[in-house]
Amino acid sequence: MFPSSPVLTKGVNRPDVNATEQTPKNGLAVVISLILLTGVGTLTYRTEAMPPIFVKGGIESFLLNFGQWRGQRQLVEPEIIEASGAEESFSGYYVNDKNEVVSLYIGYRSSAFLENRNFFHSPTVCLPASGWKTLEQSRHTLHDIPFYQTFDVTQMVVGGPMESRQLVYFWFQTKDRVTHDKNINRFHLAMHAIKKDNTHDLFIRLMTSIKDDGVMQDSQQRLESFARDMMPVLDQFLKDRQYEGGTPSN
Repeated sequence: MFPSSPVLTKGVNRPDVNATEQTPKNGLAVVISLILLTGVGTLTYRTEAMPPIFVKGGIESFLLNFGQWRGQRQLVEPEIIEASGAEESFSGYYVNDKNEVVSLYIGYRSSAFLENRNFFHSPTVCLPASGWKTLEQSRHTLHDIPFYQTFDVTQMVVGGPMESRQLVYFWFQTKDRVTHDKNINRFHLAMHAIKKDNTHDLFIRLMTSIKDDGVMQDSQQRLESFARDMMPVLDQFLKDRQYEGGTPSN
C-alpha cells in the first residue's frame, strides 16, 4: 500500500548511463533472478555479510526545496510503510512557480537482499486496492535525466473521486540500475549480490493531475521536468548521507 497523494484530496557511485539497457526481458528476468538469488544462498557470496546502508536522518529527511519546486512533507503511517515493502519512506507534494503540483513518494530499503516477501509492492496492485481505478497502463521513457540519460518507467492513468484523473510514473532503483519493472529490479539485486556489490533499493512514484480535457501532454511534461530536477538531488542526498552498518542514525 502507498499513502494517498495530496494532489488527490558511506557514498553512492555514479550510475552507469547504459545500465537500464543491460537487462533481460521481464519473464527471463524473473527466472534468472530467482536462480541467482537461490545460488547466492549456497555460495560463499553470503548477502548477510553485506551491512545495511542507512541514511543519516532517514529518507524522510529528503529535501523539500530544489530547482523550481517547493515541497511539504506528508506523514506516512508505519503500517503503510511496512505494507509497501519499504523500511522507511518519504512522502510529500511539491509546487512550482506555475502552481503545478506533483506528489512524490520514495520507499527505501537499506538491506536489499532479503526474502521475497520483503520486495517492494507495485502500485498496479496497491493503488486499485486503495480505491483508485486503473484506466490505462503502459511503459514510458524519460529523456535527458542527469547521470542516466534515459530510462523506462511504468505509466498509469488512474481515476478517483468526482471523476478526477491522475498521471502516475513509478520505477525501481538500486545505486546504479533503474527499471520500470519489479522483476527486473530483482534481477538487478541478484547481480549486485553475486558481485558482492552492496546497494540500497528504492521505489519512486510521482503523481500529478490530468486536465479535464483529457490531454496528458502537459501532465507528462510536468512529471518529466520534476524527475530531471529531482534525480540529481536525490543522488547527491544519498551520497552525502549514506553510511554502512551500525544502527540507523537520526
